[in-house]
Amino acid sequence: MMRVSGLSDRALSLRLDGSISNNRVRDLRLGLKAPVRLSEFLAICDVCHADPVTTLKRIIDRANQIREEQTTTPATPSIDPTALADMDPDTLADLIAADPDAYDIAALRDPNKDLERETPRD
Repeated sequence: MMRVSGLSDRALSLRLDGSISNNRVRDLRLGLKAPVRLSEFLAICDVCHADPVTTLKRIIDRANQIREEQTTTPATPSIDPTALADMDPDTLADLIAADPDAYDIAALRDPNKDLERETPRD
């Protein structure tokens, strides 16, 4: 909304009669520091000629969409792949056993994995 208004941070701050500082406007625009306060949100909506209720509904819809995408996207392992090469094999095996779906391992997709599991080792 602030981007669409076409106002610079300074111009927006001036239109807000100094109720929100130039630095705070910048932080809000960039998503830094604390989230927007209700009073700031309402003041910015007023200056940008945006309906606060409609804007808030759009924000909530977008948040729900992001949450849904995160729940449908499988988690990736939090281990740096380059660190896996230097890792102790037993530790690596334990990590994979704890969450095999988080790792892309060809053996997990092998159609003969059950037969190979039963094959005696020499």
